[in-house]
Amino acid sequence: MIPSNQTDALRQQVLARLEELRTSVAAYAQSARQPAQFILGEGMRGITIPAAKLAHCRVLPNREAIIQDMPDRGNVVELGTQTGSFARFILSQRPNITLFAIDIDYSHFAYDSLQPFIASGRLRLIEGSSWDELAKFPENFFSWIYIDASHFLDNVRRDLAVARSRVSIGGHLICNDYTVWSPFEATPYGVLPAVNECVARYDFDVTHLALHPFGYHDIALCRRS
Repeated sequence: MIPSNQTDALRQQVLARLEELRTSVAAYAQSARQPAQFILGEGMRGITIPAAKLAHCRVLPNREAIIQDMPDRGNVVELGTQTGSFARFILSQRPNITLFAIDIDYSHFAYDSLQPFIASGRLRLIEGSSWDELAKFPENFFSWIYIDASHFLDNVRRDLAVARSRVSIGGHLICNDYTVWSPFEATPYGVLPAVNECVARYDFDVTHLALHPFGYHDIALCRRS
């Protein structure tokens, strides 16, 4: 635990650096007469989802509501589970699924609270990179896939490239943190552009958009063919 006086000092340091960043970005925009899009990283492109693929999209208050609208059957996978807290919610809300959790690091995983699910066979843990481990499953194996692994653009693209064929026709890909910027980390996220690319290019429709009070939204895509 960091002492409170050190925490306060760090807080002031962060706020000062944020003010410097805002000033620099404003100066660049004024000088270049264009927005500082480069702060989002290389490869970020503005891609619009076609209106026809949004025709049946429902807006929900939170990501939990998406899970409660998913089928309670078959195999499901969560890419990126961290402590396992959301895996526990998924398992509690969908008692008839088998959940596979893939994560690169299980050092923070709450084994004790999730042991009953592991013992019953309803939760199966896999360690490794999300796209490599997901690729080991057959095509059409999962009824839905929850993607919350690396948020870097190229890595989200890798996850989606594998997940597209591992989810069954009529099944869903659900992507957490559908945004281009994380305000709590002051870092770019590649989830939004990677998802928009996927929907625009392949036979997926947007079925759910779950809002988050700080912009870390969830989006669900249905595979049509």
